[in-house]
Amino acid sequence: PDVLFVVAAGNENIDNDLEYTTPAYLARFYPNVITVAATRPGDAICGFSNWGLDSVDIGAPGEDILSTVIPEAPVYMNGTSMAAPYVAGVAALVRALAPTMTAAELRRLMAYTARDIEQLHHYVSSGGVIDREILKGLVQGTPRARSNAQARVAINASLLSDSLYPRHAEDARIAADKAMQLDGTNVEAWRAKAQLLTVAGDQEKALEAIERAVALDPRSEPAWMDRAAIT
Repeated sequence: PDVLFVVAAGNENIDNDLEYTTPAYLARFYPNVITVAATRPGDAICGFSNWGLDSVDIGAPGEDILSTVIPEAPVYMNGTSMAAPYVAGVAALVRALAPTMTAAELRRLMAYTARDIEQLHHYVSSGGVIDREILKGLVQGTPRARSNAQARVAINASLLSDSLYPRHAEDARIAADKAMQLDGTNVEAWRAKAQLLTVAGDQEKALEAIERAVALDPRSEPAWMDRAAIT
């Protein structure tokens, strides 16, 4: 059905890729299922959270979350069952703003817009934590906000595995073009263009694009880091 099922990864501190942890494993096979690991403040994965590069898609806050155990008795709790509702809430918000977006599209865009966290590259397929504001920027906001969102999609999608998202390269190209169309003076749009050119092996044009990004915002640390990586 056109429903996004949000599933907690589990709290056994195990690799879900090694076994069919129920129901978290369903994300391996269904495009409308997303499985969520728990992260702590600072965005590192929680010590109790299950993980899996094939079975777990994204991280979300799951430590010290204010939760209601019984009416009028809120307590702070830990668990992937705290992280999954955060993702479900973001999903509900985005589908309210963009009702024609399918569940499968939303799951893919959640992965594409995740905030990159290096440590999570070892634990979840998207390599990051859910980013509500960037995701909202895909469907509403100023041209700069939407350009930033499309640039994030382009950069993240260009790095994902073919086995996870077979169409990721085309998605990245489309998003990079949209980012530039929305705001050609946006440093993030030029970073996205440089990233795609780098992946394509065109170092000369990638360097030209990142030089443009640096010129637009000489204070942009990500642009300077990209420039150093390209050169």
